[in-house]
Amino acid sequence: MLIASGFWLLVAELGARVWRGIAADPLDRARRVMRTHDDRLWMMRPDLQTEFEGAELHTDEAGFRKSGREASDDFVVRLKNAEVLLLGPSSAFGWGVSAEQTYLHLALQSVAARGVNLSQVGYGLQQGIETWREIAAQVPELLESAKSPRVILLAYGVNDIDRARFFVSNGRPDREFFGDQSDEESRRVWHQQLRSESQFISTALGQMLLRSLQELAFAVGCASPHKLETRSTPEEFIELLLRWKTDLENLGHKVIVLDSPFRYPFDLDQGLAIQAETWFAKSAESSRAGDCGEARRWLREARRAEPHRVMMSLQKINVLLDEAFGESAAPTPSISEGQGGYVRVRNELSSPEDFVDPIHFSVVGHQKIEAKLRPFLLRALPRSEEARAEK
Repeated sequence: MLIASGFWLLVAELGARVWRGIAADPLDRARRVMRTHDDRLWMMRPDLQTEFEGAELHTDEAGFRKSGREASDDFVVRLKNAEVLLLGPSSAFGWGVSAEQTYLHLALQSVAARGVNLSQVGYGLQQGIETWREIAAQVPELLESAKSPRVILLAYGVNDIDRARFFVSNGRPDREFFGDQSDEESRRVWHQQLRSESQFISTALGQMLLRSLQELAFAVGCASPHKLETRSTPEEFIELLLRWKTDLENLGHKVIVLDSPFRYPFDLDQGLAIQAETWFAKSAESSRAGDCGEARRWLREARRAEPHRVMMSLQKINVLLDEAFGESAAPTPSISEGQGGYVRVRNELSSPEDFVDPIHFSVVGHQKIEAKLRPFLLRALPRSEEARAEK
């Protein structure tokens, strides 16, 4: 019986791996190269040397992306030597392109600087702040004013207005999970859920079972008794971003913020976008009333309208960024002493060839972002006027 059970489990695991390679969606494919994290919920697996989304993927001992040609895997050494740090989601991480093709790598080559890509797939701004806290604990001089200033690129936005996460996707906002706003009881509950989900992801079969259970809950469950909220509202995102930017600048760092380019393959329907919020609320109301069929019906309608709501929220974030930094600051970099800037790149990426999907940039897209970012880095890095002129 043991031999037979082991044999069929092996067959099931091999079948799940074949299915994952052929039919899995981006969520399932991404989980293959992830592990859970007690504070940030998830991270890329450390010491990876594999292929992901058709491109080589190498990570260091801390799970951050690096070029396969980099000699050192020592994360702290790389961090201490870095002049530029990039924190962002999968679009900054380089979804579907190699590390050498990302806009950070191209920009570092252009300005002859060293840097580390601290971006992680699926991250929102709150997770970025947790990442910063974690690396600052490893390299304390990052927190000592003017002792070790860096140029810090912040490129969040596309995940903050979503309702789902790679793990612990329970429709609660990020402020309830991270930082000082999370209470002990909430942390205990989601840590328990995180441990439960982490048991599934070590094998392809486990990942398939986890996804099947999650989708089954949507299909036949009674939906959520509370309204599935976005991880952050656009207004909350901007407020937190500006506060973090100020904190970093007070430490002597120069902060450059990037907006969120996207290209959805449909026109925005504002009516559907607005209705999505209403339908999520109706689903929760029906669930609390015990009418599970009605709750599932409203949830299906809400999910159908959700892409339009996401597009509208991304537009709102970009508009708020323009207002916060001044739209006139985007075309020409103006970086005064102790400050960074705002790089508005979304107008540069308008063609289908610039994207591999609605939010991830192609090789061409990364090249265009690098060209826009380069003059900002030249002015922010501590170079001589002669070196700037040469560049």
